[in-house]
Amino acid sequence: MTLSKAALLSLFALFALFIGMLATNVGIVSADEVKSDVRGQPADSAIPENGPVAEVDYLSISTQINDGYSITTVEEKLDNRNNASVTDKFEFLIPKKAFFSGFSLIIDGKEYKADVLKKAEAQQKFEKATSGGKTAGLLETRDSELFSYSLNFKPNQSIIVRLTYEQALTRTLGEYEHVQYLRSSHEVKDLTVSVDIRSSTKVLSVETPGLKSAVTYPNANNARVKYTANTLPAQDMRVIFKTENTALNGNMLFYKDRDQGYFMHIFSPTAEEIGTPPLNKDIIFVIDKSGSMDGLKLEQVKTAFSEIIEDLSEGDRFNVVFFDTDLKPFSSEILIANSENKGKAIAAVTNVTDHGGTNINAALTTALGMFYNGSDNVPIIVFLTDGMPTEGVTSTAAIRDNVLQANKANAPIFTIAFGEEHDYDFDFLQALSLENRGAAVYFEPTSEAAAGISGFYETISTPLVSDLKFSYDGNVSQTVLAGRDNLFAGSELITIGKYDPNAASITASVDGNTRNGKHTFEHEFPTQPVDTNNFVSRQ
Repeated sequence: MTLSKAALLSLFALFALFIGMLATNVGIVSADEVKSDVRGQPADSAIPENGPVAEVDYLSISTQINDGYSITTVEEKLDNRNNASVTDKFEFLIPKKAFFSGFSLIIDGKEYKADVLKKAEAQQKFEKATSGGKTAGLLETRDSELFSYSLNFKPNQSIIVRLTYEQALTRTLGEYEHVQYLRSSHEVKDLTVSVDIRSSTKVLSVETPGLKSAVTYPNANNARVKYTANTLPAQDMRVIFKTENTALNGNMLFYKDRDQGYFMHIFSPTAEEIGTPPLNKDIIFVIDKSGSMDGLKLEQVKTAFSEIIEDLSEGDRFNVVFFDTDLKPFSSEILIANSENKGKAIAAVTNVTDHGGTNINAALTTALGMFYNGSDNVPIIVFLTDGMPTEGVTSTAAIRDNVLQANKANAPIFTIAFGEEHDYDFDFLQALSLENRGAAVYFEPTSEAAAGISGFYETISTPLVSDLKFSYDGNVSQTVLAGRDNLFAGSELITIGKYDPNAASITASVDGNTRNGKHTFEHEFPTQPVDTNNFVSRQ
């Protein structure tokens, strides 16, 4: 499977953004990633320890979400109310899968957009500018989540910092979740957060758990969230919203820019619309039981996977492969999910103990060899680990290659990274899953982890259509399937591409396997480009 659209964009975004800006007051950005110990930590971990700092006049965060694609702009006004120059920082946490699409400083009413420079050159120009009494900025860190940007203020000077980032949200069980970090290295006395949700289908509900926000519904396909406060809340903001499924053949959004047309095909029919029950699955749980899994981690895994195995349906087949330095399969072969086999497997999960190292290569390649050739069930691997490979093959590149070669069944690999972030290589686990038509998530080892693991499992436990193939008429080019090629209940598949702007319509055909056999979803969509769909061209 190719990388998802969010992953693809993340790879080139750092090389394509922050263009322009040559002026007396310069702003300099280094695009080099700087590894640091502040990854995923509250931004106040880097507050200057001594000396005067700038004060926040306001922090304003606005997000536009169009059919699950979010564009967020963070604007913070910082005031140096001292009669001397001050060096301070703008710091902000952004989601792991988001990418920058804009950064600028507004000084004396003029906006300066930042340049990408080599790290050493950026540092040199920053020091030269500040020593000369000029206003300058330097991107110190963009390590996964933390964006840290140094600023030099003249006496009694104000600077507005504006950061824009984008992200493709994932729809699971009919819901989207937009997480907005609400943390700052400064005291904030004027906070405004607004989220505008637009959907080509009806918006059914919007919630902001734990925060009292104003939610309005201007029309059936639009919702707005507004949150204001005179201090930062003790939690981040989660906006959870449900949308109606698309029609049987999906929806298609169009946008035209000069002589080029862009489209997005959203496909998410329900089991009722398809008219068939869900597909059976062959599922193998690959569970890390190495020594680092002791205590609360292993207890949460036992709770989650005991419930998951209990809920397997008739017609499913399953197995459990425990691993540490060695492999401890529950069975030498995949088994029918009847009461007896499920009961024995739950007992095995309940009685497992931690020991040894982490042999990821042997665990995954062995599990992949257990699938039956020619099975009508959908093959799935659920892989849980809390560490990096320490036994057997330890090269992550070699493991990825070995797993791809062993995956003859084309099984999606859904990975759960479980533990503290420094314990595992999430980039490796995410790449391994994406290459094998799956996805990766991570959970911290808390008392609520079992519920999170079970919730993630629900999103991939009900396959409706497998081996999906999207095709379009001759008016379409450069299509990309953004995600896996199996449709699960409550999820969606998205294809993006270009089309001839002179075409009056586009015919889409989606072929796949359902419980009742092969099925083709075909529909002719009239091309109706809309300016508000301009986000489609950036995907």
